[in-house]
Parts: sequence; C-alpha cells; structure tokens
Amino acid sequence: MSRLIIFDVGHGGIDPELGEYVTAPNKRHYHSEIGWFNEGEWNRSLMKSIQGVFNSYNLKAKLNEQIRYTWYPFDHRDVSLWDRVLSYNEMTNAQDRAVIISLHANASVNHNATGFELFTSKGETLADKYATMIADEFKFDPVLSSEFTFRKDYSDGDIDKEADFYVLKRTTAPAVLVEHGFFDNLEDAFKLINTDIIDRFANMYLRFAIKFAFN
Repeated sequence: MSRLIIFDVGHGGIDPELGEYVTAPNKRHYHSEIGWFNEGEWNRSLMKSIQGVFNSYNLKAKLNEQIRYTWYPFDHRDVSLWDRVLSYNEMTNAQDRAVIISLHANASVNHNATGFELFTSKGETLADKYATMIADEFKFDPVLSSEFTFRKDYSDGDIDKEADFYVLKRTTAPAVLVEHGFFDNLEDAFKLINTDIIDRFANMYLRFAIKFAFN
C-alpha cells in the first residue's frame, strides 16, 4: 500500500498581479520591527522549503515509490475549507494510506502567547499516532526544541491537543494541524522568518515522511 502526504497550506498568499495579501485584514499582524507578518504567505514559504527538501532527497526514488506527496492550494488563493476538504477527500483512495498536514502559524488575543502546537480531532484516531511522530521529529531538532516552547496536552493520553477544526473533522484521511509558532508575538515572529528555522521545519517533515512510508 502506497503512502500519501497532503500538505494543506493554510489561508491565502500574495496576489502576484495586485501585490496584496488576499486574506487581509485577517491572519496577519503588524510588527514595527519587521512589518506585516502574513500567515498565509509564511505557510507558503514553509511549503516551498518542504518542496525543496523533499525533492533534494528524491523521496519517491529513495523509498522505492512507497510514498508521494502533494499540497493544496498550488497558488495564492484563499480556498474555502469546504473546497479544501472536498479536494483532499478526492485525492485519497483505497490504495493509499494518507495523512493530511495542515500548515499554520498561530495568534492570540493579547499577542503574548508563544510556542509550537499540534492539533487532531477529538477522540482516539490514527491522527494521534501521526501527531506523535511529528512531535518526535520536532523534539529531535535541538534548535527547534530549544527555540519554541512545545505547548503539549497529555490530558487524553497523548501529546497533541484536540479541536473541532473543520479540516480535522471532515477529511476521510487522518489530519494533523500544526501551529509552528505565534506570528503576532514578536519573539516568535523573528524566529519564524529566519530561513534556517523554516528549513528545519521542512526537514522535520522529511524525517516524518521517511518514517511514515514504512509505518
């Protein structure tokens, strides 16, 4: 049985013709030190790094065609949750063991929250196993694990938090939503825009993918 990773690239990006953030005024925060942090734009920067890391490793060839990956949306559009889930459910089939990883950065009301979080749907599902695998790869990286607080929740016996997010509840394949840091917190924002940090997150997903291929 082949494996499929679908990266859900959260929110929208920059319209190439207008030069405007399509999700504005939402999912962004202005820092006087660095300017606008647009979450959807950052999510696409991370996805671009993931593509580079996966392609450099030559994932499919090295793992004997055991795994493939894709992402959506492919462009700057802020696609509705309904359309995203419909697309993901169409991508998966009986021949694939699939996982959906939803890429995000977080925000808080008072702008002082910080840290890395993993979310799955409520109850015990296969997504909990995959979230734990991602958590292990996060903790494996000495820079990520020292620079970002891991906001854990062991109340249900595993490390991730549970939520009723649409993309977690409505997909036929297990889904994990990852909040890589808080973009409205200046300290986290500085870290998130660091290309070394972005590449480390991308390599975190590569290590996960290698284990997912045979797990």
